[in-house]
Order: sequence, then C-alpha cells, then structure tokens
Amino acid sequence: MAHIPLNSPSSTVFGIKDPSQRTLAALRLLADLLALPNRWRQRALERRHLCDLSDRLLADIGLTRADVDRKASKPFWQPVDPSQGDSPLSQSSK
Repeated sequence: MAHIPLNSPSSTVFGIKDPSQRTLAALRLLADLLALPNRWRQRALERRHLCDLSDRLLADIGLTRADVDRKASKPFWQPVDPSQGDSPLSQSSK
C-alpha cells in the first residue's frame, strides 16, 4: 500500500480532495466542537425552564406533563428529537 502525504493533491481528507475545501471543512468541524458546551448548557437550561411551566401553560403549547417529563429526562448532550432541532419545544408527542 502506497503512502500518500496529506498535503498531496491526490489525498482525500473528510472525503474532499481540494486542500482549501479540506481547510474549510476542518474549521467547520472545529467550530462545531467548540460550540458543543454552549449547546449542551442551553439544552439543560431549556429543559429546566420547561419543567417549571404550569400544566395550564404546557396545555397552551400542546404538551402534557408526561411529555415534559420524557423530554426533560434526556441527557443534556442528547437532542430531544434530532429531526426537529435542539429546542425541547420543537414537537409534542401527541
């Protein structure tokens, strides 16, 4: 098996051959990794606030206490519903 240096025009990193595009992909990855702690903190905070809402307010936004308990029990690093984004209010389970 031949060794191809990473800076070789024929090398592929992140599935990308163009060196400038590889750099952009690496920077995006780094930015995403650096944003994770803030995203996790925000999820935990939103879930705490959701738990503090009254049953009447929950009904106004289409959620039940059981919905909130299920959403709030997820770990901070796990989105409530990955297909719906990060907010616990993204979708109720009716």
